[in-house]
Amino acid sequence: MMKRTVLSLIAIMLVALLGACSGKNAAGDDKTLLIGTSGGTFNFLLKRAIIPELEKKGYQVSFFEYQDIDELNGDLLEGEIDLNLFQHQAYLEQLKQEQDLPLSELIAVPTEPIGLFSEVYDTLDDIEEGAILTVPNDPVNLPVALNMLQEADLITLNPAVDVAVATEADIVENPKNLRIQPILEKQLPAALQSAELSVIPIATALTIDLAPTDALALEEVPDSFQTIFVVATENEDKPFAKDLVEVINSKEFADVMKPEEIYYVEKKEE
Repeated sequence: MMKRTVLSLIAIMLVALLGACSGKNAAGDDKTLLIGTSGGTFNFLLKRAIIPELEKKGYQVSFFEYQDIDELNGDLLEGEIDLNLFQHQAYLEQLKQEQDLPLSELIAVPTEPIGLFSEVYDTLDDIEEGAILTVPNDPVNLPVALNMLQEADLITLNPAVDVAVATEADIVENPKNLRIQPILEKQLPAALQSAELSVIPIATALTIDLAPTDALALEEVPDSFQTIFVVATENEDKPFAKDLVEVINSKEFADVMKPEEIYYVEKKEE
């Protein structure tokens, strides 16, 4: 008898290592592409669903996983990479308004939601006064986490603040007096052992055998929080950009990018 079990972190990282390059230097070649990512599911998506289809079109594609997401847009503008995949539309638009960056969205990709998890509480109603709640601290995921908490009626954000740039300082109502602690996303699984609650991206939650059905609340990803491929504006009409869009719109991509195919593997029941 077969059962679905969560894809281990080791498996994801092995896939990432097989596809990643050792350094970040764009080749400056119309058929050789270097993509910058923030790792995890993005690397798996590239290896499984995108790179094979681009190779069929004659491209040589590699990717580089960044530890500091703040470098991804800068390196794209400097030509160190050809594309990046890590940010959502709302984040990019806010950056462009603030800094007038010549960056353009190409296309969105399937985006896993974030969820509110707990090993202490079974429902939202069970959450007690003053519970410790950890959330991702990076500028891409923190606003997403806060928006999800607001949708779950756990907090209220200042309506005058664009949710795309919201931080914990923008919380105007916190009826349960939750003690919200922003930390590195990679620390969230371990923090769940000491905190009563944690907002964790599903791809990260799966690495510790937490499924979407385990979440007390699960985000319904709005269009503005869909992860997007981004390119320097001067390159948005180049053949590689159009070919990438064609790949993601293809039936082959859709067939591979089914949630059960990405996040789960079948193993024999022990």
